[in-house]
Amino acid sequence: MINKIPVTLLVGFLGSGKTTLVNNILGGDHKLKIAIIENEFGSINIDQEFINKSKDAESYIIEMNNGCLCCSMNGDLILSLQKLLERRKDFNHIVIEATGMANPGPIIQIFNKAIELKDRFKLNSVVTLVDCKNFFKNLENTKEDNEFSFEEQLLFSDYIILNKIDLIPNELQEFELNNIKKFITKINTSAEMVQAQYCDINITDLLKRNSQDIKLLDKLSTGPKHKHGKGQIGQISIELGGDFNPEQFQLFLNSLYMTYRNRLFRFKAILSFPENPKRVLLQGVNDQVSFDEGSDKKNPHVNKFVLIGIDLKREVIIKSLKNCLVKD
Repeated sequence: MINKIPVTLLVGFLGSGKTTLVNNILGGDHKLKIAIIENEFGSINIDQEFINKSKDAESYIIEMNNGCLCCSMNGDLILSLQKLLERRKDFNHIVIEATGMANPGPIIQIFNKAIELKDRFKLNSVVTLVDCKNFFKNLENTKEDNEFSFEEQLLFSDYIILNKIDLIPNELQEFELNNIKKFITKINTSAEMVQAQYCDINITDLLKRNSQDIKLLDKLSTGPKHKHGKGQIGQISIELGGDFNPEQFQLFLNSLYMTYRNRLFRFKAILSFPENPKRVLLQGVNDQVSFDEGSDKKNPHVNKFVLIGIDLKREVIIKSLKNCLVKD
């Protein structure tokens, strides 16, 4: 009898902390050799720059772009898992980081029904990350979307990480967390919930979870429906050469967030600034922005952007970005 390879599926809305959790898994002392399948929402390979790759880490990444695992990427998910079998001796656990717009129900169906997978892989756990600071705002902003169901991510989970609790003011923390837990419990009464900041949880316990059951398939016919369509939420992927003027770029950011306010959910970029030998990593979640140092710049450098939100104007954004470039 062939031992099935355990799989952990990570889902969570945009900016909830999935990449941080992946980094914690890669750096964890769990004695496992991990293979990562990462699904990027945008059409540009951008997340690989944000995922830490330790020289000692016995792991590697298969990246799948331009779609979601539960729709157009189904075939690629199966193919990617089959390709992993060629290096079976190099790992003993798989972690799938789904796009923030993924609904886990159809992915669960793949593992239980795909002939190519059911005898070789076992989906052990569906883990959902929640951005506690922006929970109800994200819920409100996505309730009319035809493509994404916020509730479905919660419905199919057996483990829910209430992340970013440190961003809630201390005097409101207990009240807000109780409201979030009450909302989740109405949708899913059996999932275990843990509170965290920076996804600082027991990684060994997370990877040992074995809570998925064929009975969950019954929910697929009764839970929220996943529809494939344009919906309201879209993404923009942009590539531009050159260096950005720091002051002009800051003005661009201010204008961007003033223009879109609650309609810009996620913003990632790999940037080049004059006199800086390193690439600069920018991450934005709602109205919070952070800059970090990236890898050494290559020549020529290409700035990469992925923005996710409602009614984003691609050409206007590109024009504004070009105005920030250092003139020759």
